[in-house]
Amino acid sequence: MDTVWIRTHKDVLIRANSVMILESQPNGLYAECITGSRVQITQGACSMASQLTLLEEIYLARADESHAVVITPTWEQGLVIWHRETF
Repeated sequence: MDTVWIRTHKDVLIRANSVMILESQPNGLYAECITGSRVQITQGACSMASQLTLLEEIYLARADESHAVVITPTWEQGLVIWHRETF
């Protein structure tokens, strides 16, 4: 799964397989990585449904190891939506 990446709201890329914990805070969704670093993924509160959708996007992206996949959060009508880009 080294080819699956998550793009943060600041355009930082983190490997999906390095994420150990997702933590929702009032100011955004954070990922704690195996390196011990903590990265802010979204710039606003993220519902449990949105977190589960992110996990589903990661799972679906793993199915195609032949391409690099970047999962990007965007905001639409106050909700975070995940977009998957294949390279």
